[in-house]
Amino acid sequence: IGLSMPGQAPSTTSGKDAYVILGVARTSSDEDIRQAYRALALKHHPDKVRGEEHRDLATERFKEIQAAYEAVSPGNRKRYDMGVGGIITNRTDLMDACESGDFV
Repeated sequence: IGLSMPGQAPSTTSGKDAYVILGVARTSSDEDIRQAYRALALKHHPDKVRGEEHRDLATERFKEIQAAYEAVSPGNRKRYDMGVGGIITNRTDLMDACESGDFV
């Protein structure tokens, strides 16, 4: 799911660190991360790829890029850096409540 021991980079669904996927350093600013995400999303967008066989690969890469950005976006970055969050798609309010201990 993306949990790790303190001091280790959280694992992702692809086994890669979100910062590695986005090609940025862990110390990068939120703006640098956003710019890297936008550049990669444009480059790997499935609609920009010719050929059906390449479109499937681009779609998977695009999803990975989106999930990585979601993991280290300004609202989630602190949790990800602490090793609690990981790259998880389709998060729900219940998942967030369980992680925070807020079951009310």
